[in-house]
Amino acid sequence: MNKTLFHKRLQFIIFCLFSITLLISARIDTVLIYSKSMEKDLYAIVVLPEEHNHATTLFPVIYLLHGYGGDYRNWSKHADLNSAADEFGFILVCPDGGKSSWYLDSPIDPRSQY
Repeated sequence: MNKTLFHKRLQFIIFCLFSITLLISARIDTVLIYSKSMEKDLYAIVVLPEEHNHATTLFPVIYLLHGYGGDYRNWSKHADLNSAADEFGFILVCPDGGKSSWYLDSPIDPRSQY
Protein backbone atom coordinates (compact mmCIF):
# COMPACT_ATOMS: atom_id res chain seq x y z
CA MET A 1 0.00 0.00 0.00
CA ASN A 2 1.46 3.37 -0.94
CA LYS A 3 1.82 6.23 1.58
CA THR A 4 -0.89 8.41 0.00
CA LEU A 5 -3.52 5.68 0.19
CA PHE A 6 -2.47 4.85 3.76
CA HIS A 7 -2.79 8.50 4.83
CA LYS A 8 -6.20 8.85 3.18
CA ARG A 9 -7.46 5.73 4.96
CA LEU A 10 -6.01 6.92 8.26
CA GLN A 11 -7.69 10.32 7.84
CA PHE A 12 -10.99 8.61 7.07
CA ILE A 13 -10.73 6.39 10.18
CA ILE A 14 -9.92 9.39 12.39
CA PHE A 15 -12.85 11.31 10.90
CA CYS A 16 -15.20 8.37 11.58
CA LEU A 17 -14.03 8.01 15.18
CA PHE A 18 -14.43 11.74 15.76
CA SER A 19 -17.93 11.67 14.25
CA ILE A 20 -18.97 8.76 16.45
CA THR A 21 -17.82 10.55 19.61
CA LEU A 22 -19.97 13.52 18.63
CA LEU A 23 -22.98 11.26 18.32
CA ILE A 24 -22.53 9.51 21.66
CA SER A 25 -21.60 12.35 23.97
CA ALA A 26 -23.42 15.14 25.73
CA ARG A 27 -24.93 17.93 23.66
CA ILE A 28 -24.12 21.53 24.49
CA ASP A 29 -26.32 24.36 23.20
CA THR A 30 -26.37 28.11 23.65
CA VAL A 31 -29.89 29.40 24.14
CA LEU A 32 -31.29 32.92 24.12
CA ILE A 33 -34.07 33.66 26.60
CA TYR A 34 -36.12 36.85 26.64
CA SER A 35 -36.75 38.28 30.11
CA LYS A 36 -40.00 40.19 30.15
CA SER A 37 -39.28 41.74 33.55
CA MET A 38 -35.86 43.05 32.44
CA GLU A 39 -36.90 43.67 28.83
CA LYS A 40 -33.74 42.08 27.41
CA ASP A 41 -32.35 38.86 26.01
CA LEU A 42 -30.21 36.65 28.23
CA TYR A 43 -27.87 33.91 27.06
CA ALA A 44 -27.35 30.56 28.73
CA ILE A 45 -25.48 27.36 27.97
CA VAL A 46 -27.44 24.13 28.40
CA VAL A 47 -25.67 20.77 28.46
CA LEU A 48 -27.80 17.63 28.02
CA PRO A 49 -26.23 14.25 28.83
CA GLU A 50 -26.08 11.72 26.03
CA GLU A 51 -28.65 9.47 27.71
CA HIS A 52 -31.14 12.36 27.64
CA ASN A 53 -31.58 11.80 23.89
CA HIS A 54 -33.17 8.39 24.48
CA ALA A 55 -34.74 8.73 27.92
CA THR A 56 -38.30 9.28 29.00
CA THR A 57 -37.34 10.04 32.61
CA LEU A 58 -36.56 13.35 34.25
CA PHE A 59 -33.01 14.47 34.93
CA PRO A 60 -31.68 16.57 37.80
CA VAL A 61 -30.59 20.08 36.80
CA ILE A 62 -27.57 21.89 38.17
CA TYR A 63 -27.21 25.63 37.65
CA LEU A 64 -23.61 26.81 37.41
CA LEU A 65 -23.44 30.54 38.17
CA HIS A 66 -20.43 32.55 37.04
CA GLY A 67 -18.65 35.00 39.29
CA TYR A 68 -18.17 38.76 39.21
CA GLY A 69 -17.12 40.05 35.80
CA GLY A 70 -17.89 36.77 34.05
CA ASP A 71 -20.58 35.60 31.67
CA TYR A 72 -22.47 32.45 30.69
CA ARG A 73 -19.41 31.02 28.88
CA ASN A 74 -17.06 30.97 31.90
CA TRP A 75 -17.83 27.43 33.06
CA SER A 76 -17.45 26.00 29.55
CA LYS A 77 -14.00 27.61 29.24
CA HIS A 78 -12.68 26.08 32.46
CA ALA A 79 -14.46 22.72 32.83
CA ASP A 80 -15.36 19.76 30.65
CA LEU A 81 -19.14 20.15 30.91
CA ASN A 82 -19.94 17.43 28.37
CA SER A 83 -18.03 14.76 30.28
CA ALA A 84 -19.51 15.85 33.61
CA ALA A 85 -23.06 15.71 32.26
CA ASP A 86 -22.47 12.26 30.76
CA GLU A 87 -20.67 10.84 33.79
CA PHE A 88 -23.17 11.99 36.41
CA GLY A 89 -26.35 12.03 34.30
CA PHE A 90 -27.56 15.55 34.94
CA ILE A 91 -28.45 18.62 32.91
CA LEU A 92 -26.19 21.64 33.34
CA VAL A 93 -27.40 25.22 32.87
CA CYS A 94 -24.99 28.16 32.84
CA PRO A 95 -27.05 31.38 32.80
CA ASP A 96 -25.68 34.87 32.23
CA GLY A 97 -26.08 37.00 35.33
CA GLY A 98 -24.50 40.16 33.96
CA LYS A 99 -21.05 41.39 34.89
CA SER A 100 -21.89 42.44 38.45
CA SER A 101 -25.48 41.50 39.32
CA TRP A 102 -24.67 38.64 41.71
CA TYR A 103 -28.02 37.30 40.39
CA LEU A 104 -29.90 39.65 42.71
CA ASP A 105 -32.84 41.95 42.07
CA SER A 106 -31.51 45.49 42.02
CA PRO A 107 -33.57 48.11 43.88
CA ILE A 108 -32.09 50.73 41.51
CA ASP A 109 -31.77 49.11 38.07
CA PRO A 110 -35.02 47.74 36.56
CA ARG A 111 -32.94 45.84 33.97
CA SER A 112 -31.31 43.79 36.74
CA GLN A 113 -34.16 41.72 38.20
CA TYR A 114 -32.87 38.18 38.40
